[in-house]
Amino acid sequence: HSKGGTLAVYAAMCLEEKLRKKLKKVYAFDAPGFPEDISEKLGYLAVKDRLEAYVPESCVIGNLMKPPFEKIVVKGIGKGVYQYDMFNWELTATGISMAESTNLFSTELSAKVNNWIEGIPLEDRERVVCELFDVFSKNGITHITDLMHMDLKKIVGIIKCATLLSSENRTLLGIIIKELR
Repeated sequence: HSKGGTLAVYAAMCLEEKLRKKLKKVYAFDAPGFPEDISEKLGYLAVKDRLEAYVPESCVIGNLMKPPFEKIVVKGIGKGVYQYDMFNWELTATGISMAESTNLFSTELSAKVNNWIEGIPLEDRERVVCELFDVFSKNGITHITDLMHMDLKKIVGIIKCATLLSSENRTLLGIIIKELR
């Protein structure tokens, strides 16, 4: 799930040939992509047919960067970022309820976040992302759904911390808060 799904795909790509032959399936649930397109890399091509990627209708994380796989879209019972939690994916007696595509929330927020990521030089991305996550962490926000339950104290704390952020992160923080209200 999430980064773990991306790591599973990467690990499968890096397997030695004799181990790769034993690989039956890799499942990625709402997993982000990679900083670069890997769809033509030999390791990826060798396991591509054994990858299954699932994302919720309101997917954001699974649309980040460059996902190399076709995604199966699952109906969600929670709104917005609540669908990141797999317990909010719709199940039936026979399996997962499929949706035709991701929704407008997913498309718009993912595009904004991806534009923000692509606007940061590769050598600065780790610093910028750590800076943003540090603001959230200092204010008790450790899970994406915590953004939906911000009390006044957390909002004030984020605003105070935002004054110390780089311009890239102030812009993204504004986008996130605007989209989640």
